Amino acid sequence: MALGFNEFQKELQKRKIDPQSAYVFTLLYERLIQTNQTVEEMAKLVTQFADSLATMVKMSQADQQTLGAIAKKVGHVGKDPNVTVESVAYDPSEGK
Repeated sequence: MALGFNEFQKELQKRKIDPQSAYVFTLLYERLIQTNQTVEEMAKLVTQFADSLATMVKMSQADQQTLGAIAKKVGHVGKDPNVTVESVAYDPSEGK
């Protein structure tokens, strides 16, 4: 269980730690608390990123299903060996 700041100070006093060492321990304690807060914020950000990525994956899967359904509806256009489709540029001199 983590000690609050006042509890930490009381523990330092109980152990009769000299003031200079107590000061250094207090600085370390404060830095530890700040580091813990930073790590918690980072964990929240990573969780949000993972949730966003999961949403993107679901959207991609839905898109793939939609494209697959469209491909099935279109059928085998262009896949029949007896049917060919070409794109030819319009030549006005041939139209006369």
